Amino acid sequence: MRFVNKYYSILLSTILIITTIFEYWDFKHFIAQIEVESILAEYMFNGWIVALSFLLIALYEFIIKNKPFKIFIRIFLTLILIGKLNCNNIPVTDFCSGVENTAIFSGVIAVILLIILGLQKIYLITINKNRNASC
Repeated sequence: MRFVNKYYSILLSTILIITTIFEYWDFKHFIAQIEVESILAEYMFNGWIVALSFLLIALYEFIIKNKPFKIFIRIFLTLILIGKLNCNNIPVTDFCSGVENTAIFSGVIAVILLIILGLQKIYLITINKNRNASC
């Protein structure tokens, strides 16, 4: 159980990446079928953006130390994954878009928080170097 608890977000990320690869293959087959039928349409595949955002959220969860916030992020990642896997089965209009937009927005927030954490580390390192140099 300790192994699953430690690498839970990585496990969820690999599941999402595998399903994104299958979705991309289906998307390529769909585009090829449209081109054969000579239908003019533009379609965009957002799966890789969602997967990248999911990975950024998982990276942020992996870095932080706050246990209750880690649990909240794990639950949030699980809900995003379940929503992404079952978006075609839920009869709500634009449910897939809602799940994708939520994941992308959360990924942007995770990037901002990762930048803030990185700047804090750099600041603490420079403060410690200045203290050691003055002694």
